[in-house]
Amino acid sequence: MDKLELSDIKVMLIDDDTDYLTITKMYLRGKGLNIDAKSDPQEAIEILKQQPVDIILLDYFMPEMTGKEFVENLRQFNTKTLVILQTGFSEEKPPFEMLTELNIQGYHDKSKGVEDLLLLTLSAVRTAKLMKKNKEQEEEISRLHYKNEFIGSLLVGIVNETKSQLMAISAATQSIKEVSSEFDAETNIIARAHDSISNTFQALNFDSDVEGVTVSQMKEKINQLMKFKVARELIQLDIKADYDTQIIDCKANILMYLLIEVIKYLTEKDIKEISIYFKKTESLQILLPSYAYEKEFIEKLKNLAKEEEKIEIDFQEENLNMKINGKTF
Repeated sequence: MDKLELSDIKVMLIDDDTDYLTITKMYLRGKGLNIDAKSDPQEAIEILKQQPVDIILLDYFMPEMTGKEFVENLRQFNTKTLVILQTGFSEEKPPFEMLTELNIQGYHDKSKGVEDLLLLTLSAVRTAKLMKKNKEQEEEISRLHYKNEFIGSLLVGIVNETKSQLMAISAATQSIKEVSSEFDAETNIIARAHDSISNTFQALNFDSDVEGVTVSQMKEKINQLMKFKVARELIQLDIKADYDTQIIDCKANILMYLLIEVIKYLTEKDIKEISIYFKKTESLQILLPSYAYEKEFIEKLKNLAKEEEKIEIDFQEENLNMKINGKTF
C-alpha cells in the first residue's frame, strides 16, 4: 500500500488551552501533518476567509466562541472544509443533530489521547484527498463541456458561411462555362470565395495549435472566429501589440479560448469598444479592458487556464490581465 502523503493537506488546530494547543500541534506535526494552530477563534475565522484549509480540529467549549458558533460562522462562507470537534468533557458530547446540521465530520474526546485524534485526522486526510480529486475531475469535465459547447456554437455560423461561399463558387463556375468573355471577373469571384473558406477553416484549426503562434496570427484567428461568436458590427475590437511577429510560447488554443471568452463576456455586458494589448516585458503581458468582472466568470477563466501552466490569470478589483510565463522571441 502506498504511503499516505500528508504535506499537501492543510490542517488548522483551534483551542483556547494553549498548553494543549502546543503539545498537540507538536505531536501531529511530528507525524508529518501540515498543521497550523490558533488560540483565538475569531482570528482563525478571519484567516480562514482568506486562506482556507482542508481540515479543522476545533475545541467545542471556548469562552470567546463555542464550537457550534464557530462552525455556524464558518459555514456562511465555507461549506467544504472538514471539521472534527474536540472536548475534554466526555459527559457533554455535541448533539448528533448539530453534527449533521452543520456538516461536522467527527468528534474527539480529548481523554482518549492524541493517538486517537491522529487516527481521526488521518481518516479526514483521506477524505480531503478524495474531495480534491473529485474537484479536479469535475473541473476537467467542465473544461471538456466548455470546449464542446464552444465548437458547437461555431458550427451554425460556419455552415451558413460555407453555404454562401459555395453558392458563389457554383454560380461563378456556371457563368464561366456560359460566358467566356467574363472569365477574368468570375475567376476573381472564385478566388475570393476560396480564400474566405480557406481562412475560415484555418481559423477553426486553432484547437490543434500548440506553440509557436505569433501575435499577428493570433489577431487574425480571433477576428475570424469572432464572426461566429459575436456580431462584429456591434463592437469595435482593437487588438494591439508591441511586436506583431513576436512568438507566443504557450498553447495557443487555450489562450484563444480565454481571449474570446473575455470578448464575448464584455459584449454581452453591452461593452461596445474592446481593446486588448499584447505587451512585451520580461514575459508577455496581455492587458484586458477594466470591468467589474463577476467572480463566477473569473473562476471559469482560471479553470480553463489550468490546461496551460504558462498562462497566469491575474485579477485585482476591476483589472483582469493575463501573463505568459514562457519565452518570447
